[in-house]
Amino acid sequence: MEERILAEWFEACNDWNYESIENLYAEDALVHAKDGDLFGGKAIVRLLQKWVKAIPDLKMTPLHSSTEDDVVVVHWKAEGTLKEDLGEVKATNKQTIFHGLTCFRFKNNKIIEHWVSADYRALAAGR
Repeated sequence: MEERILAEWFEACNDWNYESIENLYAEDALVHAKDGDLFGGKAIVRLLQKWVKAIPDLKMTPLHSSTEDDVVVVHWKAEGTLKEDLGEVKATNKQTIFHGLTCFRFKNNKIIEHWVSADYRALAAGR
C-alpha cells in the first residue's frame, strides 16, 4: 500500500497536482521541514508551491526506498532550473541536479509524518 501512495506522491509532485498531494496526508499530519514543523496536507502543498515557484521545471525521481514497519525512507533525485531564490539559496538560472531523503510514516493509508532533507549545497552550485 505504501508503495502505491509513494508513487502517487511523486507523480502528483511532478504534475503539480496539489489537490492529490493534500489528499495523501492525514489532516493532522506532521511535516518536519528545514524551517520548522508544518501540519497537514495544506502545509506541504504551500511548501511545495515555494519549491515550484523557485524551480518551475522541477522533476523528482525516486531512486531507492526502504521500508520498516510503518515507515518508508526514499532517496530521490531532483532536477530543474533555479529561477528564483529559495530561502537562503540564491537563484542561479542554471539547470541543477540535487538529491535528498524523505521519510514517510503511514497510518490508515495516509501519510501521518514526513521528514525531508535536501542537498542545498548542490542546489546552490548549479551544474
